[in-house]
Amino acid sequence: MTRRKVGRPCTKCRIGLHYGSGFCEGCEDTASTDRWAQHHQGRTTTERGYGHEWEQTKKIIKIRDKNLCQPCKREGVVTQATSVDHILAKAHGGSDEHSNLECICDPHHKTKTAKERTKRR
Repeated sequence: MTRRKVGRPCTKCRIGLHYGSGFCEGCEDTASTDRWAQHHQGRTTTERGYGHEWEQTKKIIKIRDKNLCQPCKREGVVTQATSVDHILAKAHGGSDEHSNLECICDPHHKTKTAKERTKRR
């Protein structure tokens, strides 16, 4: 006898069934963007701590790091950075100190963010 997973109501629409992800097939595509929007709802970048002062700090870090991705550089690869990132995320106790910031490329940033999400859980 083969056991089948029991479907549970979708956490978004409450109509469809999911089998472990929390969202039915119809809601799964928009679930992550909805969570991001809900997390940032009603909060501007300035309210989240990324105003004029942050823009000035980013300029300094980009000059310091020569706008090169520091994780790539540690791997011996030269790649242009796309953003400035906190080495230790603010959500995990990091700060905006220059020593906690580095230039980073999109692939490294996505990988790092994914790892940080699993730490929060």
